[in-house]
Amino acid sequence: MDTPTLTSLKTIAISTVSGITIGLIANYIQGKRNAPWSTSKSIYKLLGKEDVKNPKLPDDNLYQSHNLDAGELDARLLSNENVNFPEVFEIMELLLRYCHYKHPSTLKQLYSRLTYFNLISNLDLIVDQISKITTLKRDKLKRLAIFLLRNSSHRTPIKFAFIILACIKEESQEEILFKLSHHEEFTFYYFKYWDILQKYDENRLFELAKVLKGWGRIHSLHSISTTPKKHHQTWLITQGCFNDVSFGNTLVPVIKHTQLTHILQQKIVSPIIIYNIGQLLSSFLHAEDIDVKDHCPNISDVLELFVKHLKDSSELCLYNCMQLILQFLYSQNENFSKGKAVICTKDKLNSLINSYEELSLREKWIPIMDKALMSEDDFEFQDASLASQFLEIDVWTIYRHKLKNDSLNPALWFASTHGASYKRILKMVNFAEQTFCNDIQTPENQHQNYIDSYLLILQALYPFTGTGEKLLINALKSKQSKITLYALKICDVWKQEQLSAPLLDSILDLKRDQIDHDSQKVLDSILEYIKDLDE
Repeated sequence: MDTPTLTSLKTIAISTVSGITIGLIANYIQGKRNAPWSTSKSIYKLLGKEDVKNPKLPDDNLYQSHNLDAGELDARLLSNENVNFPEVFEIMELLLRYCHYKHPSTLKQLYSRLTYFNLISNLDLIVDQISKITTLKRDKLKRLAIFLLRNSSHRTPIKFAFIILACIKEESQEEILFKLSHHEEFTFYYFKYWDILQKYDENRLFELAKVLKGWGRIHSLHSISTTPKKHHQTWLITQGCFNDVSFGNTLVPVIKHTQLTHILQQKIVSPIIIYNIGQLLSSFLHAEDIDVKDHCPNISDVLELFVKHLKDSSELCLYNCMQLILQFLYSQNENFSKGKAVICTKDKLNSLINSYEELSLREKWIPIMDKALMSEDDFEFQDASLASQFLEIDVWTIYRHKLKNDSLNPALWFASTHGASYKRILKMVNFAEQTFCNDIQTPENQHQNYIDSYLLILQALYPFTGTGEKLLINALKSKQSKITLYALKICDVWKQEQLSAPLLDSILDLKRDQIDHDSQKVLDSILEYIKDLDE
């Protein structure tokens, strides 16, 4: 569907001014003095001096209530189709008016509109409209974009400059854009710049991906458009698949752009490659909202080759991967019997199931698990814990002993709660109440291990309505926003079934407290539900 034409822009009169009056000079100076960026540091200059990764930007106060990492808001809004036509056209009108007249008051208006503009949701329309501009000289837009890049103290005008330069096919400022893209707030727009130019630089992409660890890395990997070189594929499997946000965010690009069949066809593959491929496959096959065959059409061949490298393995991490792959294959078998689409033929599916089952015999793995449970290494213990669930062996006594000696170790809480049964959770709750429900607001309880451990036990309560109320009530009183938010999310899930009177009282008490933006949204949802029930 065609986008609306900018009829209002056609009415702009183009006039010439024979001389610059003293009044205009005064207006220009006053405009510069009151420019929106005049009271804050230029982001470009800030990033040139700061050694800190992703330093706080001058406009962070506008986003504090969202409590998001650099680049996260754009990632969340990327699929938002709520295009704001009037606002886009207003911005375009101001853009054209400034380029015609170069009046500082118009620049201030444009800058102010951009500061609060949801660029990512309106990006396609913005690109379409800027690309249609033919009445202006290209160098006027270029000068404006460079000015915004170098002087803006707000992030959206800088992102807008990226788009302008791409639409006018201007590549002379690439080094500035590349410099800015090292802050993960701007990484997406660097790759969008090259996408609009219809060009692709694999070396630049991986140069950024290797130094960034958060949303910048995620945006980088999702910008891969061709099969990477061999050494880049190796890096993707060994390091690139990991990030500081979530392993799942890089699953698709890594699986899609690494030639797993070619790698696994080699007679000898390094243990770290096999380990990481196992992590990738088991997570990929169980990821929600991912069409496995769509992103990896040859997945059955990959699984067939992978199992051949596991024959002599005694690593519990790979045993767990095998079990997760088996769960997926069993679900495929069920799909086949129901007439649903599956990844391969029935014969090949049966062959895969037999191959993985053959390597998963309890007699081999129970002694290995028993030994690993005694390990002081957190990761080895986590692997043993997950294996105990697959082997259906209750190891609570070991967990309890370890937790008594190290009660605020997040790795232990993760191991003991991950995939735990209701019976286990009941035991965990009793232990957790003794650990977390005493003096939560004292300074010594504000360290990260305390927060992470508490969040893990809270997370385990989601499926078990009414379990661990004392932990929830205590969390709702916490001064730690993350703990309060998690508790509210659980109450939001539970509200359809059961919210006890003490829990309701604690929720209502939050109405009088200052809580962050995300917590307030969940609280409003619960209060609205309670209000509807009362009516």
